[in-house]
Amino acid sequence: MATDRHILHELVDHIPDAELAAARRFLEFLSHGPISEEIDAQTAAEIRASLADPRPDIPHEELWARLEQKCAG
Repeated sequence: MATDRHILHELVDHIPDAELAAARRFLEFLSHGPISEEIDAQTAAEIRASLADPRPDIPHEELWARLEQKCAG
């Protein structure tokens, strides 16, 4: 019987070339283990506020722009 690791190796061999970069980033992410960083008080407050008062749909492009801005700052 094949092990999980062996099955994963076989799956990697079948990833289309166009998807290799994305697969690599995902595997690198998984290899770092669980994220253990804590969120700061401001971020926690923003999360609570967004859950308490959901806003209407935001276009996908705007969400990416906001995320890029937050990550850059």
